[in-house]
Amino acid sequence: MTNLNDLTGRDLHRYRLWRREEGDIAPVTEKTQMDTLRVFIRWCESVDAVHTDLFTKVISPSLDSGENVRDVKVDSEAAEKILDHLNTYEYASARHVCFRLMWRAALRRGPVVALDVGDYNPDDQSLEVQHRAESGTPIKNKDRGERYIALTDETCSVLDA
Repeated sequence: MTNLNDLTGRDLHRYRLWRREEGDIAPVTEKTQMDTLRVFIRWCESVDAVHTDLFTKVISPSLDSGENVRDVKVDSEAAEKILDHLNTYEYASARHVCFRLMWRAALRRGPVVALDVGDYNPDDQSLEVQHRAESGTPIKNKDRGERYIALTDETCSVLDA
């Protein structure tokens, strides 16, 4: 197909089946891709590139509760090896700080990225995780995810460096 004006709901359905069968993707990946496709088709409608209401033909799978959660974890032996390597070869680098906070302070990537220098209090040996949507550093659970984190001496030494 070379013209989006010819795109039909049947084409979108065939694409979904092809992604599912040939793509070897998880249901959550399929849902994300179909939701993205729906947004794109809706934009195409806004510029008269496809038939009106074609976005309603993009079917996205429903997920069971908890199905949109990753359960991939780093085991403690691997994490300690990573920390040893970072401590030796990349001391106090952004990668070192981020991984240390994720492993030692049990922070997810989002809150680590959302941290500002002022969120670290070396005197109290703590971090304050804050939701700052207006400045482009939101956290997953918004205000409910805000919290103080106590840090060890070693983690503070890395942050201080």
